[in-house]
Amino acid sequence: MQLKQKDYVAAANMFERAVLIDHDNAGAWMDLAIATFESGNVISAQSYFEYIETKFQPPAAIRKLIDAYKKRIELKSYSPKPWQALAEFQVGHDSNANSGLQSSAIPITFGGETVNLPLDLSLKARADQFIQAAVSGNYRYAGENYLIEVGAGAKNRTYQQEKAFSSTELSANAGWQFWTSQGIIATGLYIDHSQLSGQSLLNNLRLNAAWDRQWKTCRYDLGSELELRRYLALQPLNANIVWMQLAGACHAELIDRDIQVSMITRFGIDDATGIRAGGNSQRKEWMLQLSVPISNKINSQISVNFSSTLDAKGYSDLLENNARRNLTRKSYGWQFSALVYPNVNVLFKIEKNLIQSNLSLFNQSGQLVNLGLKVGF
Repeated sequence: MQLKQKDYVAAANMFERAVLIDHDNAGAWMDLAIATFESGNVISAQSYFEYIETKFQPPAAIRKLIDAYKKRIELKSYSPKPWQALAEFQVGHDSNANSGLQSSAIPITFGGETVNLPLDLSLKARADQFIQAAVSGNYRYAGENYLIEVGAGAKNRTYQQEKAFSSTELSANAGWQFWTSQGIIATGLYIDHSQLSGQSLLNNLRLNAAWDRQWKTCRYDLGSELELRRYLALQPLNANIVWMQLAGACHAELIDRDIQVSMITRFGIDDATGIRAGGNSQRKEWMLQLSVPISNKINSQISVNFSSTLDAKGYSDLLENNARRNLTRKSYGWQFSALVYPNVNVLFKIEKNLIQSNLSLFNQSGQLVNLGLKVGF
């Protein structure tokens, strides 16, 4: 009667007594979990639902109801503050601040012969220090079984000597998630604008859709994305890219530590909107991230990113007898973060980046070392 009258606190107290009297009464456990959730104690309710699933092996209809409540619990786990903001400040060293080349000469093929063309020294990689600042804001609204999110951000990196390679990035996003018994259906819109040395370089728009489900301590995601890349001064590089994506994230315990492993693999068809050297391309990406807490306030993170691009046509008659360009990008990173004050973290990051190609014109290599401060509001 108390449950039907929505007197959830009193109902939860009564059902606690009921399960103490009859510990094997699955119905009483279920009513206890529901009443506890509705009374606002979502942490205890989650443990009750998990206990029911483990001990009683409920039928499909009850599992469906439990899944619906678990989705509501996850929605409630979001920060009660609808508005969130983040500010970040970094100083660092970049061994290839100008995106310079590694080779001192480029082999040119002409008339069946190969000639090594010396490159100007200004095109080789140069190191520099930089200062980086970023701000972002985010708003979330959680309904009964949906979530709406909008956000915006800005980031600026200023080099001390290589001023021409200083950059600014502006971004905005909007997303929607709908929670069902079969998983989460999500859509998102992302708009990015990039500048180089104060001059507008690129407008990028991405629209994606995904289906997300949970399995034990893991979540997996299947999605697709349409990306529209528009260069303002280099229009032959414009392209539309269709991506397919498979992603997963799992939690596991290792030596009393909650480790999180995330992996994303993507395949894309890069369709040039005009005449572009190499024509259309196939893209593949693979990303792995391992997060390992050292203590309650200290966390370490390892990341590995691989990507490849294969052109459909020969790139240039003057390079390797018009070979099809194949680019492979590799990135390895390690980040250390320490909570020094509520919502304030100190960051230290080391990153190694490589670009390797069958056309030596595109080979690059560089290392980044960053020290920064991140503040949440």
